[in-house]
Amino acid sequence: MKYNPEIHNRRSIRLKGYDYSQAGAYFMTICTQNRECLLFTWNYRNHRRL
Repeated sequence: MKYNPEIHNRRSIRLKGYDYSQAGAYFMTICTQNRECLLFTWNYRNHRRL
């Protein structure tokens, strides 16, 4: 599908002027179809592992 600004009208939530390529800790959210647990296993000792 070709870009159509009338349909694809998302606004950026990125901080203007911030260099996101610099080193640092970033939080990201990944959603899978039907919220299926595909990316990590959960346990109380090691928290999350990809």
